[in-house]
Amino acid sequence: MLTLQCTALERTYLGYLRTSLAFVQSGVLVAQLFRLQHSLNPNLTYGYYVLGIPLAATFICVGIIVLSLGAYHTWHQQQALVRGKVDLGRREIWTIMVLGVGVSTVLFLFLILG
Repeated sequence: MLTLQCTALERTYLGYLRTSLAFVQSGVLVAQLFRLQHSLNPNLTYGYYVLGIPLAATFICVGIIVLSLGAYHTWHQQQALVRGKVDLGRREIWTIMVLGVGVSTVLFLFLILG
C-alpha cells in the first residue's frame, strides 16, 4: 500500500516538474521572439525589444517557484505519510494557478499595448 502512494507522489512531483519546464520554455521563447523583432532604431523606453528580457526572466522565476512548490509538496506529503495522514495540499495548487494567470495576463497586456 505504501509503495502505491509513493509512486503517486513521484508522479505528482513529475507533474510539477513538467509545469515548471513549460514556464521556463515559455520564458526562453519570449526572450528569443521579443529580442528578434526589433527595428533599426528600437524604442528604448517601451516596446518588444525592451520588455523581452524582464518578461522572460519573470517566466523563468515562476518556473523556479513552481518547482520549489512541487519539492515542498512532495516532502510535506512524505512526512504526512510517515505519520499515517494525508494532506490535500491545495495551497500549492492555488499559488501556481494565481502565478500562471498573473504572468499570462501581464504577457497579454504587453502584447496588446506593445
